Amino acid sequence: MPNPTNIKHITVVLKLQKQVDKLLVQSKGIIKSMTGNATFPLPFPANTVTLANATLHINALDSAETALTTKPPTGTTQQRDAAKKVVTDDMESLRLYVQTLVNASPAQAETIATSAGMTVKAFTNHGKQKNTAKDGAVDGSVILTAEGTGPHEWRSSTDGTIWTAQPSSRTSKTTIAGLISGTKYFFQNRQMLTNGAASQWSQSVSIRVN
Repeated sequence: MPNPTNIKHITVVLKLQKQVDKLLVQSKGIIKSMTGNATFPLPFPANTVTLANATLHINALDSAETALTTKPPTGTTQQRDAAKKVVTDDMESLRLYVQTLVNASPAQAETIATSAGMTVKAFTNHGKQKNTAKDGAVDGSVILTAEGTGPHEWRSSTDGTIWTAQPSSRTSKTTIAGLISGTKYFFQNRQMLTNGAASQWSQSVSIRVN
């Protein structure tokens, strides 16, 4: 009999290229894959970049890279890097959208991700599940536990699509209060790393709040 404490996770993976020319090709490929694709019906969730805006940002990065490489240059490295960050943020926004679809249909995870020009990675947590949500001592409160040590950021949602930021914590545990009793909530967290970086948002855990 399978061990009920062995939890399988499926994460959408987006290994963005660091070189601008390769990033442009990769990003354009993702946009092309998702455009007119019935797997990703319009409109996208409100917190997801539109394909039209992402395309504009890709074109802006293309222009900024060209301006930097002309002789003499007509643009600056700072302008190119700023445009690059916008594009990488856009691609992460699209990855998170694809992740929500994978979370809703894990059996179709690889098909969904591949359809967007992305991939998936599956892994199993052996032992006790670390990303957990349980009722707090007070009605309308939830105690959350995250994988990984140290500071974490947290967010909540009632539909798994539109997210509300919650107070960060210095440890892998936090209590969120002021929630609506009887409502199902989804929670995600991400570990704060060195140099201001952060891990990807975790898989969602859900609970109907008492």
